[in-house]
Amino acid sequence: MNNTITLKQAKPEIQQKFMTGVYRWMVLALAISGVAAYAAANLPLANGQPLVSAIFTAAGGLGMWVLIIAQLVLVFTLSSRISKMSTSTAKTMFFLYSLLNGITLSTIFIIYTESS
Repeated sequence: MNNTITLKQAKPEIQQKFMTGVYRWMVLALAISGVAAYAAANLPLANGQPLVSAIFTAAGGLGMWVLIIAQLVLVFTLSSRISKMSTSTAKTMFFLYSLLNGITLSTIFIIYTESS
């Protein structure tokens, strides 16, 4: 016997609580991505070069592809195994995806300057 209900069938206060939680997670993910993007573009490594520049030059220019493929692997893993994962594993992968997404998108800070 299945005792589950859909979100549309839930009481309005339950719907509101659920959606507030969803938005809270999304804001947290955006914050993680934003901080990671800013840090990757602006904080220098030991050699004085920003992380995003080091990623571009890593592995003969394939460093960026490694990040993109890692993101795709995380997305497919989360999508296919989310119902079998523990909550802590799913949260960790979600945070890792947010971090990778920010680092990958940090190229925007490099390509577009303040004047553009």
